[in-house]
Amino acid sequence: RKEKMKTLIVDDDRPLAELFAFVLQTYGINNPSFAGDGAQALMFLEENPDTALIITDREMPNMDGLELIKKCRDKYPKIKIILTTGTASSKDDLDVFAKETGANAVIPKPFRASEIQNALKKIAS
Repeated sequence: RKEKMKTLIVDDDRPLAELFAFVLQTYGINNPSFAGDGAQALMFLEENPDTALIITDREMPNMDGLELIKKCRDKYPKIKIILTTGTASSKDDLDVFAKETGANAVIPKPFRASEIQNALKKIAS
């Protein structure tokens, strides 16, 4: 089921997005799509409403990750969303932040592969 999971990685830092894609492959999630900001992501979703997972950065030009999450929650409530942020300082912060933003999980930056794995487990349950 996972390899069919249509995934979108939204980050203005393309090398980091590629790194995310590489880590996702190790969990059987292949061929993600990429968007450089929230506005591009919404255009992608218009054409791909069957997208199952979005991994979005918080800080981006044009439309940031928080605004993207709000818009997704209105229009695509079933999509699982993982938010990446460099501003949360502790595990508690991350859980609170996820609740406040509407994300299913939050991953701190810089991230470790295990944190991505934990986030994927969290959204799968």
